[in-house]
Amino acid sequence: MKKKSIFISILTLVLCVTMLTGIVAPKKKPIIANEMAKAEEVIEYTYEDENDSNIVSDDQENLLNDTISDQNIDDCHTCICVIGKAKLTLSPDMATITACIEKFNEDINISKNETLEILNNVINALKSQGIAQEKISLDYFNAGPSYDFAVGRQPIGFYSKSCFSFEIDNLKDIPNYISILTENGVTNICDICYSLSNIEEEYNNALIQALDNAKAKASAIFKNDNLKICGIREEYVYSANTLCRKYVEDISSSLIGKVEIEACVNVEFKEG
Repeated sequence: MKKKSIFISILTLVLCVTMLTGIVAPKKKPIIANEMAKAEEVIEYTYEDENDSNIVSDDQENLLNDTISDQNIDDCHTCICVIGKAKLTLSPDMATITACIEKFNEDINISKNETLEILNNVINALKSQGIAQEKISLDYFNAGPSYDFAVGRQPIGFYSKSCFSFEIDNLKDIPNYISILTENGVTNICDICYSLSNIEEEYNNALIQALDNAKAKASAIFKNDNLKICGIREEYVYSANTLCRKYVEDISSSLIGKVEIEACVNVEFKEG
């Protein structure tokens, strides 16, 4: 009992001394995630092979850039791009005639058969006049009802229509072919398109003239006829290379008009 009292007294004394001196138990240091995962220093390494001949030093690269710049400056002073144009105005020497056959009947089959029969007769007549089969083409055929809208859109019959065209290479024969059409049941001469039989050849001639036009412009700019072509590009140009006209009896060739062919080229020149 006496020992127990002594132990309690000693414990009490320790607590009192601790409170008087302000000594407290050490606190547990918290774990900080940033301290546990410290960033490592990143070092970049550049590998260079001393035996690699493709490696260019800074001085060599600057010299190369200066050389390229000098070449570009020289090219800018000696090369120019010029647009050349040409237009040919020519008289047509061939024509395409377009015509239609139209028939009406209360029976659609009768209307259709009449139209196709007339078409067959016309084709045979054209062949007998020397028009080749490959120069005749059927453009379209249709058949449908016709209505009387005065009595509430009531069908009164059926129209059938065939449209065809053919080429001729002699403009003086146009009146003769028109007579063949009308005498064999054609109901409508739509139009006649005039054109050139050698249009590709004439276009090539226009290209040559366009190039000559570009050379003349470049010579005037350089004040020198000794020029070298560095590049040439053909440009698209729309031109009226056909003429569509309504048929007129005994039309004069001077009233038909002219066919225009245009060409354009983009040419790069350099002094030779």
